[in-house]
This record gives sequence, structure tokens and C-alpha cells, in this order.
Amino acid sequence: MKRLISSLIALCLVIAIFPAASFAATGDITVYIDFEGYNLGQGFYIEPAKMTVPRGTTAGEVTVKILNDLGYDYEASGSTREQATGKGDGFYLSAVADFDTGRINVPEYITYHKGPTTAEARAEGNDDNYLGEFDYSFMSGWCLTVDQDRINRGAGAETLRDGSVIRWQFTLWGYGADLGRDPVDASGRRWSEDPYYNHADKDALVRAIADNPDSPLYQKGLNVLINPLAAQSSVDDMTVAILNGDEEFDGSTDETDINENNDSDPADFRELNRAIARAEALKERYYTDASWSQFIKKLDAAKKIADNSSSKQYQVDVALLQLEDAMDKLEETGSSGSSGGGGGGGGTAQNPASDSTGSQQQTGGTATAFNDVTASDWFSEDVIYAVENNLMNGISDSEFAPKNNITRAMLVTILYRYSDSPNVSGGKEFSDVPAGKWYSDAVNWASSNGIVNGYANGNFGTNDDITREQIAVILYNFAKQKGINTSKTTDLSAYTDWSSASSYARDAMSWAAAEGLILGRTADTLAPKGNATRAEAATLLRRFIEGCVKGQ
Repeated sequence: MKRLISSLIALCLVIAIFPAASFAATGDITVYIDFEGYNLGQGFYIEPAKMTVPRGTTAGEVTVKILNDLGYDYEASGSTREQATGKGDGFYLSAVADFDTGRINVPEYITYHKGPTTAEARAEGNDDNYLGEFDYSFMSGWCLTVDQDRINRGAGAETLRDGSVIRWQFTLWGYGADLGRDPVDASGRRWSEDPYYNHADKDALVRAIADNPDSPLYQKGLNVLINPLAAQSSVDDMTVAILNGDEEFDGSTDETDINENNDSDPADFRELNRAIARAEALKERYYTDASWSQFIKKLDAAKKIADNSSSKQYQVDVALLQLEDAMDKLEETGSSGSSGGGGGGGGTAQNPASDSTGSQQQTGGTATAFNDVTASDWFSEDVIYAVENNLMNGISDSEFAPKNNITRAMLVTILYRYSDSPNVSGGKEFSDVPAGKWYSDAVNWASSNGIVNGYANGNFGTNDDITREQIAVILYNFAKQKGINTSKTTDLSAYTDWSSASSYARDAMSWAAAEGLILGRTADTLAPKGNATRAEAATLLRRFIEGCVKGQ
């Protein structure tokens, strides 16, 4: 009963101190902010501070202002303007310089929930002078709470009210579960992890401490505030004592119970392992340094989870989510957008236009003139490369037809031209390859060099749309014909449709995947018998030439 009465008194005092219209006349509001690192055993980085700001100010703007006022360097996501001002949905605080003392002491309740020990966190480490994402754990980073609500969108879009409390807390494990929060992403998707404890509402205590910096109970108040397990009754008692100037208050703290972790079912690693296999097949040389650096962090984090048989399902799910996101955000060198690192990837070749006689021919056009290829397309740079190197042309002067399929004859003709169209002698005779056609010499050349074999019925399949496994076989044989090492392979058995791949194509598919030429169509399908597009062809040919041919 005593604590109930104390809580009611605290509530009344808080209401009295922060009347709704107290700043209406001036248009300014009072807000409170702090930065906490208790999950690393590092205490407060910025103790509770009171700030007066214009009405309509966002949490991101207050964050930027206090960091600048105190001389802290920081890193953030978003546009240049959003990073500098803190205003806008894209602003997220990713790291702060000089916040990390390097002295790590992980609370026992985090280790209790299978989080890292102090030694493990130190071994994981922090490789720069900033405290931010992925430091000491792949699940670490800055979490934002405003008025007891965890904010899962840009801080620059969170408008504050009079008396708002902004708390930046560093989460080490559980994506905020170690802060007593329910981990969800920006879309509200829950990450299968319960909060580790029932956190108390400490907003009134934050205000009391910031409003009374000279209180003899100031340090005791900080001790209660930074104790994650402090029970609500203890928080309320301390708040009342500070507001009443009760110097005799001892500041003792009752603690809440840690929630039991009953997640005993074994995790399903299959999708994560497939994603890791696709990720490891990617080649650094194709992507910008910045996007590759972020991708590698997510890949390394995913591999640690996959290699740990005791990993929980929520850890596996989040690792998969973050790895696929990193692959999607990979930017090709010299391109303006992503190549879609997690999908596509198996190319086809050009699709010449049909003339009045029905035969297929090459037509002109430059990549920059195609009205169906824009600079924002993930394949634009690859199309330019293919056209400028005379590998592919458009189906007309103004169309490249990036979504069209390619025939077997077209791919062979591209490789023939790439090889400087040598004189042809010998080769297997195919019933559907008469002399004098635009593809005749190319098919005969490929046959005589062991690059193609044709079908059992004696046809080559000149006008058949080429499949992904056929592309792999032709490039595999072409690579061997040019003396390129084809011994590198990767295990593709994790793909659910791997059994549908033809036996003759499996070695070639494994090699093509290992070289980053042909990737999974989805997270768990390889589509060996699926057709690919001209856009994919341009991408594949560029990767093959720059990676396998020039890189030998």
C-alpha cells in the first residue's frame, strides 16, 4: 500500500510539473534525452538532459543537436540532408564516435538468454572508434524509445510532444529484447523473441533527474535508472524521493524477474544455408566497396549463426532477413543500382530481330539509345558493356528487349564472335543447321571445339529457348576450350529443385554457381530448366569475361 500511494503521488507530481499547455504561449516544448550503454556495462554516455525546442521538432533533430552541441561525431543513414539535420524518415543513428570505452561487462541476464559472455563480446570486438551496428555482436546497434514506445522507423519522422522522453539504448543481443522490448522490424514483423524482462516505465524518473541536477539523490537516481531490472515500485519510489528532496531515501532497488526462455525446438537452418551458398558465390570485383563491406558483415554474421547448432529460430530468421537484404542492396561497380545479387543471375544471349523471310538477324542500336533500358535498371551497365564489346545488339535501333528469351543459336553465335569468328572446319552435322544461315558457322565451330553436342535426335535446337543448365554447360565447355581452370565447384543440393537438373549439367552448374555466374532464382530454387532473359545474358557474359576469362 505504501508503494501504491507513492506511485500515485509521483503521478500527480509529474502531471503538475508538465501541464499540457505550459509552453503553448511560446510555441516551444521541453523534451528529455539520454544515451545508455548499460548492456555493455558502460553506464551512461549522455546523462538525462533537458532541452527546449520548437514545437514540431523530431527525435532525430534533437539527437543531432545534442551530439553536435557536445562535440560528438556520429554516423547515420538517410540522405545527406537527413544525416546532417536529423529530419526525415531516412534518418537512423548507426554509430557514435567516442562512446565506446572498450571495457565490456555483459550483464548476466543477457548471457542467461544465450547472449555472449563478456569474453565472447570482447573477442567479437569493435574495429573502429565508433560504437554502432555489429559491434560485439551481430545483433547489436542503437535502439530508440520515445515516450516508452520503441520506434521502428526513422527517428527524423518521430514528432515530439511537450515532455517527451527520448532514450537511445545500445542493444547487444536480441534486437532490443535485452532492453525489455519486443523485437519487431519496421513493418511490424516479430523476430520470435520475447523481452527478457518486464521493463519499468522510467520516463518520469528521467525527467526528475534532468530537472534536478543538483539533487543529493542524483547519482542514486542514475543507478536506479540504469538498472535494467529495476522494478516499477523502486523506480516510482526514487522518482518521488527526488521530487520531494528526500535526502534520507536509501535508493534500494527491487528487481523484476527475468523471463524464462522456453525456446527448445531446434532451428531450421535450410533457408539460411541456401542464402549463404548464394552469397558466397558472389564476386567482390563486381560490386562497389561500400556495398560489399556491408554485405560481408551480414554474411559473416549469418555464417556464425549457421555454424552454431544451438542457434535459436529467431536468430536464424533474422540472419536470413539481413543477409538477403544485404544481397539486394549490392551495387555493381559503375552502375547506379543493384544487380539483384540474391536472384536472377543466369544469363541468356541476344534475341535478333526477324526479317521478312523469317530468319533471325542482328540489328544495330547503342545501349544508351534503347528506350527500354534506363540508367536505373540493374542491368543497364551490363547492356552497355555487351553492346560496346560487340557481344550483343538490340532487336532494333531503339529496343534491346531485356525481358526476351534467347535461343541456343544466339548464345553460340555470341561466343563465336567473341572468339573473332575463326574459320570453321569439321564439326558435327545437325539436321536443323543448314549451310549459309547466320548461325551455321557458329554452331559448326562450337561443335568442332566440343562446346556443344546437340540433342539425341540429331538436332541442335537452333530456335529453342536456351535453359539455365544449358547455358552453364556451354560456358563450362567454352571455358575449358580456352584453357580456363574449371575445378572450382559449390554444393547446390540445398536447392529444392536441384534433383531436376540433368545429370550431364550438374558439374557445369556447380562450377557456374561457384564462379558467381548463375545464382538461385529464389531463396530455395535454382530453376535449372528455366529460361533467362537478355538482360540476364548481358550480366552473365560480362561476369564470365571479366571474371573467368580476364581473371585466369
